[in-house]
Amino acid sequence: MSAQFKSDNLSPAPHLYKDTLTGFYNKGFFEAEYGSRYGSGENSMMLVSCGNLDKIDDPELVIAQVANLIKANIRTTDFPCRWSTSQFVVLLPRTQEKESEAAGKLIAMRIINMSMQLDLLGSSLSIGIACAAKDVKFEEMFGRANWATYTA
Repeated sequence: MSAQFKSDNLSPAPHLYKDTLTGFYNKGFFEAEYGSRYGSGENSMMLVSCGNLDKIDDPELVIAQVANLIKANIRTTDFPCRWSTSQFVVLLPRTQEKESEAAGKLIAMRIINMSMQLDLLGSSLSIGIACAAKDVKFEEMFGRANWATYTA
């Protein structure tokens, strides 16, 4: 006896493309969707990197709270991703440099306030932003944002 599936039930389960802790898209899904989510004109990418989480009692709590702060401070058209254990990438379609820098500063300020409230001494935060036209490949855009985290 063979099972029959309705075509609308064939979509992948959320755990295949979403991070269970944050609810953000995972790295693989983000890379696959990057081109289709990119808007025309200038676009931005924000890389949020949390450092020294090994010095914190509950790093997963911190990651979840950082994700919540990012989610609360981006637009519904933006495309957030949990890139690695302690990094997030947000694609900001149709966003110019000034807008993306303002968003990055707001998120940084809110994460710093959260860190002070939770007494997260020893942890660190870097945010890098890259802006480019539509035809820039993912690797180049990510490389620019990553480089910016070291020069912030």
